[in-house]
Amino acid sequence: ASIRWREARLTALLERGIVDVLATDEFILSGHTGLHAKLMGEYKMEEERVNEYPLYKKAEEDHYIFRNKGGTWMVVAGRASVDEDAGFIMTQEPAQLPTSEGVTWEYCDDDEWVPDDTISAIDGLGRIAINLADNGGHTACVALLEEAMNKAREQAHEEALSATESTP
Repeated sequence: ASIRWREARLTALLERGIVDVLATDEFILSGHTGLHAKLMGEYKMEEERVNEYPLYKKAEEDHYIFRNKGGTWMVVAGRASVDEDAGFIMTQEPAQLPTSEGVTWEYCDDDEWVPDDTISAIDGLGRIAINLADNGGHTACVALLEEAMNKAREQAHEEALSATESTP
């Protein structure tokens, strides 16, 4: 129920033009080791929007991820491919974001789309920590969670100090 609520909330925000509140600024596309392995890596949100959704660009390369008119996210080589709506990797079903829960991916092998359950789009410390825990990286998982908790504590402490200083 929680996932459906988040998707419905995101849809409402999209309709009001404030999708960036929930869209991640950057994420890592990983898993594919075959034909299109060069498309794996870190993607960052661009200023530009495509079909009213964020456009992501791979760091230091001309690779992009965008949401096409049909609602699926496509991974392309070259900015011109975004305009042509032609890619090498895409989500199997429409999704609000490439990092949405339950997103599955496929890649193009000649003219055939092949499912690839190794591909995932990972955003934020939480998702990385979950993946590390699933793969036995418990020490790294704990370190990432502690880092996130410490940052949250520091921010709360700074806000409390700021509120105290401004109170007469």
